[in-house]
Amino acid sequence: MHEAQTYKHFDLTRSSEVMKGNTSHKKTALKGSTFNFSALLDHVDTSEATSDEHLSYVNSAGSALAWCISVALESESAAALLFSLPLEKWTISLSGEDTGYHFDPVTHHLVLGLDDGTADILRDSPFLRNTLFSDFLYALRDIWFETYTGELSRELKPEDTLKWERFRQADITSFSILTAWETMNAGDDSLWRHVTAFENGDMALAFVKKLSHPSLRDEKGLQDARWLAFKTWYRDHERLTLCDKDTLSYMDERLLEDRVEAFGNKRFNADFIKTISALPGFQNYFEGYEADLTRAPEFSLLPDEICQTHLLHIISDLESIEVAGVRFRDQILANKIFPDT
Repeated sequence: MHEAQTYKHFDLTRSSEVMKGNTSHKKTALKGSTFNFSALLDHVDTSEATSDEHLSYVNSAGSALAWCISVALESESAAALLFSLPLEKWTISLSGEDTGYHFDPVTHHLVLGLDDGTADILRDSPFLRNTLFSDFLYALRDIWFETYTGELSRELKPEDTLKWERFRQADITSFSILTAWETMNAGDDSLWRHVTAFENGDMALAFVKKLSHPSLRDEKGLQDARWLAFKTWYRDHERLTLCDKDTLSYMDERLLEDRVEAFGNKRFNADFIKTISALPGFQNYFEGYEADLTRAPEFSLLPDEICQTHLLHIISDLESIEVAGVRFRDQILANKIFPDT
């Protein structure tokens, strides 16, 4: 079992052939529309340019994506996440057809929602570039979950799948807040101002409140602050219900694809959480609270009645059988009514 990733400095390996201050990479053409993730990371790493310098070079999809990576490398936690992923398998591109991000775990392709023909506007729009970077960061953490926990999570029972997806979303969001804090301490507060101004600002404020005194800003303090931000995610019922509705729709799709193996019998319990927290690249900020995550009402509450009914229907469908197009809860009764099937 791998040890859990903690808040440690991530030492990036620099190319000895590239001297600090060498600006020849400015002329490097990051042409095309789809890029190898690992090659982009190598380009940014060996350039040794700051994120501000990379931003000044943005005039294409490739340079915009290079800027995203350069910002991530200025956060210890985001850099550690990047290097925990098998990026040599992945490609990345921009597309204006949709917002946010989406990725295909089979083809290993990530798409961020920005028109690649207008990438140069990032230089003059703090809102757009911080939105793009936030999507990039969310995607990286989401890919981590799919890479390392995908098979485990598909073995959960339906009601535990709901708890798991909440956990996953709360973790991804709290990770973005941690990264914003780290980039602010590295000298760039634009991302921090962005996360405090929008829908997850309550989590950011909870995070920073825990770090109000400089003496609290050590590794333990950061873990405590992230735990508080994580818990705050659950306190917004609108945010919680939106996640539940998306998860229930996804569960319906799994039922349609394969009713027999749509779900497993594992529980989202303390042992399951400990297994996840010991995976490479995961920062264990809730050690000692595993039982709370699975039993405390604040993490298990299902406030929306429609979601409650939807979940009960899914569970009922799993427990029933279908004979001649009719669903039964009892096999013996089904055989009596349709003895020849």
